[in-house]
Amino acid sequence: MAAQRDSSAVQTAYDLARWRLDEQSAYARALDTRLGVTFALSAAMIALFGSALLFASPDEVAPATDAVRAAAGLFIANIVVSAAALLDSRWRTVVDLETVTTYAAVLSGAALQEQLTVVLIEAVRGNEQAILLKSWLVGMAIVLASATAVAIAVAAVLAFR
Repeated sequence: MAAQRDSSAVQTAYDLARWRLDEQSAYARALDTRLGVTFALSAAMIALFGSALLFASPDEVAPATDAVRAAAGLFIANIVVSAAALLDSRWRTVVDLETVTTYAAVLSGAALQEQLTVVLIEAVRGNEQAILLKSWLVGMAIVLASATAVAIAVAAVLAFR
């Protein structure tokens, strides 16, 4: 009975660790989607406003020059922040297959699952800081996209009044 309970406890711990790692992966994908939408919106605003400026006379554009520069600078900052969020290489979503193979060669059954649970928990813990950083970077990208929108609105008001 004790062996069955231990096996059940190991299975529960493994399932919880695997669920948490899957949850982290889903959250990271959601952040990437949010980042992509935010960046695309920012790029579209820049493109549309740039196109509108092509049809404006130099006299209309002159008052908006500083706001246009601000919008361009904010967009460049958004590119940097978005790239940093997408290229973070510390993320671990799967267990290293070499580690699994090594454990499988010397362990079996509940002992193997117990070791794999430890590996999963290490991956989950290792991802915590990466998730915090990615969340912060996505938040910054949203702030930069919003600031870009404000700068474009100011430039539009100044250029086309």
